[in-house]
Order: sequence, then structure tokens, then C-alpha cells
Amino acid sequence: MKQLIQFTKETIPKILSCIKPEKPPPNACCGCGCGELCAWVPYYKALREYEECIEKSNKSKEEK
Repeated sequence: MKQLIQFTKETIPKILSCIKPEKPPPNACCGCGCGELCAWVPYYKALREYEECIEKSNKSKEEK
């Protein structure tokens, strides 16, 4: 059971990072210069993680 829990804790974040994030609607940003509070910040962070995951996945496929 411990192995299953450990496998799940390690695997689920990796799987989720390979899911392309949904782009927020254009009006999600109010244009006030919120910085880190802007609705687009989490999207671009998730998009970067998604692209890194895809890149790693492609490299592992090439190595096989």
C-alpha cells in the first residue's frame, strides 16, 4: 500500500503537467498591472510546465 501511495504522489503531478492548460478568456486580465496576481500568470506557468513535459517525453521516446 505504501508503494502505491508513493507511486501516486510521484506520478500524478507528472501526468497533470502533461495536460495542456486552458487559455483564459481575453478579458481575464483587467490591465491594471497586477503582476503576480494577474490571471495570466498561472496560465503561462502551467504552459511552461506543459511544454517542458512534452519536451522530456519526446526526448525519452527518442532514446528508446
